Amino acid sequence: MPPTAPQNVAPSPDRFASVDSLRGVCAVLVALGHWGTRSHYTAGPFFAQTFLLVDFFFVLSGFVLAWSYDGRLHSPADWRSFAILRIGRLWPLHATMLGAFIALETFQFWFYPFLFPRPAFGPTAPLDAIATNLFLLHATPLDPRAVWNVPSWSVSSELWTCLAFATLCVLRWDSSLTLTLLGIGAALVFYFKPGPNDLQAVFFWMIARASAGFFMGVLCARAMRRFGRLKLSALAATCMEAATITAIGLLLGLSAGWTPLIVVLSAACVWMFAHERGMLSRLLRWAPLIWIGTLSYSIYLVHFIVPALMHVAANFIAGRTGYDWRTSDGRYGRDPLESALLIAAFLILTIVLSVITHRMVEAPSRNFSRRLARRVAPQ
Repeated sequence: MPPTAPQNVAPSPDRFASVDSLRGVCAVLVALGHWGTRSHYTAGPFFAQTFLLVDFFFVLSGFVLAWSYDGRLHSPADWRSFAILRIGRLWPLHATMLGAFIALETFQFWFYPFLFPRPAFGPTAPLDAIATNLFLLHATPLDPRAVWNVPSWSVSSELWTCLAFATLCVLRWDSSLTLTLLGIGAALVFYFKPGPNDLQAVFFWMIARASAGFFMGVLCARAMRRFGRLKLSALAATCMEAATITAIGLLLGLSAGWTPLIVVLSAACVWMFAHERGMLSRLLRWAPLIWIGTLSYSIYLVHFIVPALMHVAANFIAGRTGYDWRTSDGRYGRDPLESALLIAAFLILTIVLSVITHRMVEAPSRNFSRRLARRVAPQ
């Protein structure tokens, strides 16, 4: 059975259920953004810019980790425990999905051109990038290529940013002023990055983008811990929650690329929803949304392989029956209804696979890393 949640999760000082649900919603929107031009429903400017929601993930990670670990990282043993837990949280599913892509490319090697439009292990799946992807060294200056499971670039960037944060804490270089300067500096570096404005140049600087969001999240957590939760009426909190969501939606619809404003708005959104005072926060504590939030990491890493699987299925069906749901301009669906049904199929298949990976990879690896951390660095 899939992971479940109670019908209504009450606010907790140590768990931010509403923000977790919002992360799940953002993961679904990122997935729809990658469906993109396959449907006229997702081909507009809003979905073209949902990649900006990855910055929300960075802010939220900084917020949650600072809330949990601020004041607890003092020694090399603390650092080791933190590193084991973060690697155990991020790496196993990433490695699993990389293995799935390698298996798909191997399958493609044997069945090209019958089921696949291009030869295996081409520019988007080069053999020489497997090692850097496996060890989360991609989307760094060591290998700034957008290949294999492309969304996993953020996993690489987040891991190294998390470890840098833990190192700063152990060295006592983690003052709020220092983190503010690092966050602002990282945002400026990524926004004004030197060199050509192509995809490889962008991926060269992705750690700067992750750092900008992560350290902003850390500062939000520290501010909330110092000043406490806002004492607002439900109406005022609802208006402020709606304002942050609306602002992010407008930015997605109107922006033409990455902007530091998404970091600021993501931080405001995390800050407001973490207080869990408004009606939107209460809505996000609805069990199905909690469940989507639980699956958010799997949804984010799994969804990119699903269109490839659907493409294989389309080629197989077309070869056997002559029926092809794809149009000559690359869209999936020959009419609006068929297009909507294929989007639904994409989301359903993504969620089904995410349930499987959550139960078989995420949860077991997280539990194992907790046991290992207790043995290697006992508290």
